Amino acid sequence: MPRGVPKNARSRCRPCEIAAGYEHIAPVGWLLAASGHEAAHWSDIGPVTASDDTIMQWARANESVVLTHDLDFAATLAVTGGQKPSVIQIRADRLTPEAIGAHVLNVLQQFAHELAQGVLLTIEPGRARASLLPLLTQP
Repeated sequence: MPRGVPKNARSRCRPCEIAAGYEHIAPVGWLLAASGHEAAHWSDIGPVTASDDTIMQWARANESVVLTHDLDFAATLAVTGGQKPSVIQIRADRLTPEAIGAHVLNVLQQFAHELAQGVLLTIEPGRARASLLPLLTQP
C-alpha cells in the first residue's frame, strides 16, 4: 500500500507531512498516524528553521502532502503555479482531534484522488473546498 494511505483505501493519496513550526497542528498529525496514515512533523524530517520553499520541495520530491494551518503554503502554490505537492490547509480556531479530527479524516477519504493528483484542500469546521492544481491567477 502506498505511503500515507489508510490500510483499507485503494487510492494513491499520501497524506501527510506536517509543516515546520506549527506545533499546534501536531495533534491532528498524530490522529492521522493513529488512523493508518503515515504522518510526520517536519521537525522529524528536517530543520525547524527550514523555509516553506524547502518544505514544499521536500514534499514534492517525496510525493507527500503538506498539512498546515499557515496560509503561506497556498500563496506559494498560487505564485509558482505548482502542480505538486498537494496542500491541506486547516482553517479552524480549535485544532484538536476532538474538535476537527473526524471531519479531517472524512475529508481526506472524500478527496483522496484529488490529493494524489495535486490539490489545495481547505478544511474548515463543517466544510471543505478543493482547488485543483495548478492554481490559476487572474491577469
